[in-house]
Amino acid sequence: MATVRGDKTLLNGWIKTALYQRVVQHVSSNDEVSGLTHFLKLAVKKFLNPNPVEVETEETRTLRTEVREKTDRIAQLEKQVQTLQKALETEQNANAENRKLLLAAQANINYLS
Repeated sequence: MATVRGDKTLLNGWIKTALYQRVVQHVSSNDEVSGLTHFLKLAVKKFLNPNPVEVETEETRTLRTEVREKTDRIAQLEKQVQTLQKALETEQNANAENRKLLLAAQANINYLS
């Protein structure tokens, strides 16, 4: 079926005439393809090594969307944590000030008694 010479293989087989005519039409109208052999090489390369950008599946799009949503949610949560940390720091400062005032008041009461 196939003739092998060195690192090349010659394939012989029948294909539908309509398919052949479409290939010939594509080759003749496309300047990037130099002939039938070049077209076949390009087709095989594209079939075996498809461009991942062109072959993005629905599942990939869904996963990208989920990652984007989760990244946004993480950013929101980080902002909330920062806000809560600032509020906690403010509360701790207020508590420290209140303790100082309470100690001063107790010292004043002790002094007056």
